[in-house]
Amino acid sequence: MWVKNLIHDPKVAISAQDEGIPFGAVVIREKAEVTTEESQGALDEALKITSRYVSVKKMEAYVQRFWPQVKTIVKIDPGAVTSWEAAYTE
Repeated sequence: MWVKNLIHDPKVAISAQDEGIPFGAVVIREKAEVTTEESQGALDEALKITSRYVSVKKMEAYVQRFWPQVKTIVKIDPGAVTSWEAAYTE
């Protein structure tokens, strides 16, 4: 369901923060690029990502094992990045 929402409205935001003081954080806002199984690009991208972690000999078999369940690649290139270091002081 969320992939359909991204196709309709590709705006995304991702945030991450430290758990300890001073509670620094970063927020990234951008548009997501969704590639689905209908295009060869999705499978090619899955192979490219997998090549970073799995040997070339095992790569295609690895992707084919999971591809029937995945079938979609969501790519987010960092756009607007906001960060802060000292949101809290004692």
